[in-house]
Amino acid sequence: MAEKSKQTKKSDPFASLTWSDLESWAGSRIVSRGRSYHHAGSVKELGITDIGELVSWVDGSTRYATKVGFKEGQLTSSCTCPYGMGCKHAVAVVLEYLDCLKAKRSVPEVNDEDERLSLVKSGKVARPHEDDDEVDDEESKEADELIDEGETRTARKSDDLRKWLKGKSVDELAALISEIAERHPEIREELRYKARMATGSTSALVKTVSREIDRATSEPGWQHPWSQEGFTPDYSRVCSGLLRLLDAGHSDEVIKLGEKLFRQGMEQIGQSDDEGETACGLANALDVVFKALEVCSLPDVDKLEYAVNLQLKDEYELTSGLQDFWEKEFSKTDWSVLADRLLDRLEDMKEQGTDADSYHSNYSRNSLTDAILQALSTAGRDDEIIPLCIREADRTFSYERLVNQLHQAGRIEEAEEWIHKGISATEKKLPGIAAGLRKQLLKIKSTRHDWPFAAAIVADEFFERPSLSGYQDLKKASERAKVWPAVRDAAQLYLQNGKRPSPDDGAWPLPDTDLHKGERPQFPKPPFTDVQIDVAIYEGNIDETLRLYDASQKRQSHSVWGQSWGASVDDKVAEAVKDKFPDRAVGIWEKIAEGQMKQANPKAYSVAAQYLRKAQKVLTANGKEDEWKRYLGKLRAEHARKRRLIEILDSLAGKPIIA
Repeated sequence: MAEKSKQTKKSDPFASLTWSDLESWAGSRIVSRGRSYHHAGSVKELGITDIGELVSWVDGSTRYATKVGFKEGQLTSSCTCPYGMGCKHAVAVVLEYLDCLKAKRSVPEVNDEDERLSLVKSGKVARPHEDDDEVDDEESKEADELIDEGETRTARKSDDLRKWLKGKSVDELAALISEIAERHPEIREELRYKARMATGSTSALVKTVSREIDRATSEPGWQHPWSQEGFTPDYSRVCSGLLRLLDAGHSDEVIKLGEKLFRQGMEQIGQSDDEGETACGLANALDVVFKALEVCSLPDVDKLEYAVNLQLKDEYELTSGLQDFWEKEFSKTDWSVLADRLLDRLEDMKEQGTDADSYHSNYSRNSLTDAILQALSTAGRDDEIIPLCIREADRTFSYERLVNQLHQAGRIEEAEEWIHKGISATEKKLPGIAAGLRKQLLKIKSTRHDWPFAAAIVADEFFERPSLSGYQDLKKASERAKVWPAVRDAAQLYLQNGKRPSPDDGAWPLPDTDLHKGERPQFPKPPFTDVQIDVAIYEGNIDETLRLYDASQKRQSHSVWGQSWGASVDDKVAEAVKDKFPDRAVGIWEKIAEGQMKQANPKAYSVAAQYLRKAQKVLTANGKEDEWKRYLGKLRAEHARKRRLIEILDSLAGKPIIA
C-alpha cells in the first residue's frame, strides 16, 4: 500500500494542535485517558485517507474502529465505541499520528474499501466488556443501543437447541430434565417450586409461599463495591407466589403471610450491608400485600389499623406502596374507632420519662401520636387534637407539633408561650428542636408584620452562627424593620470583636427576644475574617476585601499552627479584586498554582492549570503577554523534570504538541 507523504507538516492541521486544543475538543478527562491508551500502545495499524482523515484500530476490551479528521477547521471523530465522538480512542489516534510526524515516520494511505471506514459509517458500536475500566458512566450514558455479533450467534444456538429438544419424546425430556436437575441444585429447586405452585390446593400454596419467605429472608444482603462482589436476596418467588394467591381470590391468606414477610424482612434489612437492594426487593413483595389489603375480608377499621401498624414499625420506607390504599374513602366512624384504639394503645404505652436524653426512646410514642392526630382529624374530632398535643409536649418534647396546631387554630399568644417554654426545655440538649421553634416564632412574627421582633430573631441566629447567608437574611429582615444602618454597624463590629450588642445599648434598635439563655463558647474565635471577607465582596467593597485578606495573611504567617483557609477563599478574593487590582489577583492565583505544582501528583498539576489560566487571562487582558511568557518560562525551568507538568505548561503557552 502506498505511503502517505504528500501532506507536509506545515499544511497538516494535526501538526499545529496544542494540548489546549485537544482538551477543548474532548475534555481533560478524556484526553488523560486517551494519553493512557496511547502510551499503552493500543493504537494499531494507523492509516490516513486521501483527504487527510486518520483511521485506526484501537484495542480496548474489544477492538474499536476509529476515524479522526477536521471539519470546517474543527476536530471531529467517529468511533465504534459506545461514546462515539470525541472519545479517548480518537485522542489516542491523534497522539499516535503526532508521534509519527515527530519521528518522521510515514503513515500508510487507506482506500475507501477499508473495513474500518465501513464499520464507522455503519453507526454500529461494539459491546464493551464489563471489565473495561475505560468505559465510564458518561460514555455509557451517551451510547446508543449496543449491537454485538455475539447476540446473533447466541440466538442461532438457541434456535438449534430448541429444534433438538422438539425432536425428543416426553419421556426423553423428563429423563433429561431430571438428569440436569440432579447436577444443578438451583435448577432442581426452581423445578420443585414450580411443581408446588402448580397444585390447586390453597394450603399447599400458602405453605410454599411461607417457605419462600423463609428462604428469601434467611441471609442478609451485602455488597462490596470495590470488589464487585455481593449477595442480594431474591424475592421473585415470594412476589409470584403472593400474586398467585391474590389472583386466585385468597387475599386473606396474603395478608397473614404479609405479617410474616414484613417482620422477617425488617430483621434482614437491619442485618444487611448493601445500598438498599434488599429493601427494594422486600418493598416489591410488600406491594402485593398492600393490594390484597384493599380487597381482603377484614372490616375497614381493621384494614386501617393493619396499615397504621406497618407504618409505625417501618424503619426503611417500605410502606410507600400504601399510597393507593390511603386514597380510598373510609367512613368517619371507622376513623373514630381507629382513633380510640390507638388512644388506648398510647395510654398503655410504657412511660419513657421526661429527660431530654430519652428523646429518641420517645420516637415510637411520637409516631403513634401523629397517627392518632390523623385519625382524630379525619373523624371530625378536632376539639381533641390540641389537648392531646399539650399532654404530649412536655412528655416527648413535641413542642413544634403543638405550636403548629395552636398557630393553625389562631391561638397565637398560646403558641408563643409554648415556643418560649419549649426553647427553655430543649436549648441545651436538643438544640435542633429549639432552632425549629425559633423558626416558628419568626413565621408568626412575620405573619403579624412585627418586623422589629422578626429582625431580632434573625439577628440572634446571625450572632450564634455568623455567615454570609445569615448576614444577607439579617439585612433583608432589618430593611423591613427600617433599621438596617444601625444593625449593619453592630453586625460589622461583632464580626470584628465577637461582642454581641446589648438591648440596653441605645444604639441597638431591635428588641430582646429572650430566646437565648447565656452565652455559648465561640469557635472559631473572633475576628470572623472569612465572613468579613464574604460580606465585603457581597457589598462590593473591593478595598476592604483586600485589606481584610492582607491582614489575615499576616496573622496566618505569625500563627503557631500555620493555619490557612486553602485555595477556595484565596480564589474568591482574587476573583473579586481582579478588575481593580489585577496584579494582586494574578499574584494570588500564581501562589495557589505553585503550591499545587510542588506536589508530585499529576492531578495537582491539572488543578494548578485552572488557576494559571485565570492569571493568563488577566495578564493578557491587561496587555502583559510578555510577562506571562516569562513566568511560564520560569515555571518550565523550575519543573523541567516533571514531564506531565511540562505538557500542561505547554498547553497554556499554546505550544503545538510536536513543536
